[in-house]
Amino acid sequence: MTLVFMYLGLMIVAIAILAILFILGLTFLIVGLVKKGKVKNRGKKAPLVFIIVGIVFLVLPVGCGTVALLSGATSSVKTAIQRRLYEHPTDRWKKEWVTDNSAADEAIHTMLEAADNGDRELFESFFSEEIQNRPDFEQRMERFWKKYPGGLYREGIKPENGVSGGASYDHGSVVKDGYATYSIESGGQWYFISLELHYQDTDHPEKVGVTGFILGDLVRRALLLEEANDVTSEYEMSYIDCQINNDPSIEAKRIGGIPRIWNETPEQKLTKEEMRDLLSSCYSVQDLIDKGVGEPNAEFKMSNATGYEVYYGLKSSDGREQFLHITAEKPRGRIIYGYLCYEDETDYDFEMCPFRPLENND
Repeated sequence: MTLVFMYLGLMIVAIAILAILFILGLTFLIVGLVKKGKVKNRGKKAPLVFIIVGIVFLVLPVGCGTVALLSGATSSVKTAIQRRLYEHPTDRWKKEWVTDNSAADEAIHTMLEAADNGDRELFESFFSEEIQNRPDFEQRMERFWKKYPGGLYREGIKPENGVSGGASYDHGSVVKDGYATYSIESGGQWYFISLELHYQDTDHPEKVGVTGFILGDLVRRALLLEEANDVTSEYEMSYIDCQINNDPSIEAKRIGGIPRIWNETPEQKLTKEEMRDLLSSCYSVQDLIDKGVGEPNAEFKMSNATGYEVYYGLKSSDGREQFLHITAEKPRGRIIYGYLCYEDETDYDFEMCPFRPLENND
């Protein structure tokens, strides 16, 4: 990385020098031509000197600019010709420099549009050769196409976050991976896509391509998050799947944009103001339960987090679903803080319960 910054610094210095030479050269040339055009300077050497100096100063920047322009044009033509010879979409990733965002954007949009159009060949061609050569690839693809709901691409793809991933560099060998999640709302239902890609591998081009494409509805996404987060399970994500829930007894909701398994309770919901007043007199989640709020509607524990996430549904006052999101010390333990949530966002400006530091006698 230090070497890259050094080259970048040298390039900036070189461009600055060329720019200064160009400005000086153009200035000398213009002054020389103006002086030469005046009657009183006819026969004098000064205008000619200015013109020659201007031309000398201009030679290097103009020459470098011309070479760069011709080189860029040649490279563009060469690249255009080369792309016509590509057999698969991921050939560009193998032969050209691409970023994680551009590779992911190309894959998700082209693959989902191909899926809506029933273009199985284009969709499957995005997977790496290594994935396509797996003995169960065709079987898994058949299951995917049977379950795919269709019509998702036209609804619009929403990135849940940026592309995350990593890279390794070892004596000229470069390996780069990326992972991204996208959401789509269609017909009142939410769908989520987990996309994994291996977009650069100098030593093993057969590994370059999409390595995971998991489509699931809201319930399946919530279950997947719980299963993947369970360190005691032997969970292993498939590389291609379409997971649609067929069990009406399982419900899920989006809370702050995150799918959570939802358990409806018989207790009457409180407004955000009523819940905030009640929280001021409650030390723990158990206190809330004892005061008639009932069991939480959703719970979640990140394997690498110390706190427990607890959720309650609230009575809506603005037409949008509202939730209380509590972070507790343990499942029914001390409440650390709480915020108001909607389906797609957390309102940090509306504190349901201000942060409570651990007391010495706790």
